[in-house]
Amino acid sequence: DNPQRRTRWDDVVTALTGGTVFFNHASLSFPSLAHICRLATLAFGLPTNVNIYVTPPLVETSIPPHTDRQDVLIMQTAGSKRWRVWGPPKQGKPGVDPFNRGKNGDTITERELQSGKLLINAVLRPGDVLYVPAGFPHATDTSTVVVNESNDSVKMESTDIFSETSLHLTL
Repeated sequence: DNPQRRTRWDDVVTALTGGTVFFNHASLSFPSLAHICRLATLAFGLPTNVNIYVTPPLVETSIPPHTDRQDVLIMQTAGSKRWRVWGPPKQGKPGVDPFNRGKNGDTITERELQSGKLLINAVLRPGDVLYVPAGFPHATDTSTVVVNESNDSVKMESTDIFSETSLHLTL
């Protein structure tokens, strides 16, 4: 399309019918997010960035399993989202950066995920924060309820938990 064209709210609403909409480098467009980045840079001594992820309710795979090159802090600001975080796979895929898995045509298989232990299986709600270390595979959805602390989960359309659009910030 036209790179000069500005995104309108109607465009976002339409895109949400297909799943998660994300805004990379949102701190460049929103002064309040730029302020968070400045504070985090002072606190951690490292440059930071904020991305925004918006997901409608009842999406089975809002973000498929992937790894990131940097540690991330997840801040759930609206709605709810289920997060699963695994330990790094035991055996790396030859020729693939272990800190950039699940992207650019690469997929992390269920077998690879199972070789690293499921560490977190939890639903984040507004105000919750989650830390994910670099290289740890993680995935999200807005349709699975965690039913107990043994990491069991059940697929169900829960209008109580996933009734609102989910919005989280990644720092």
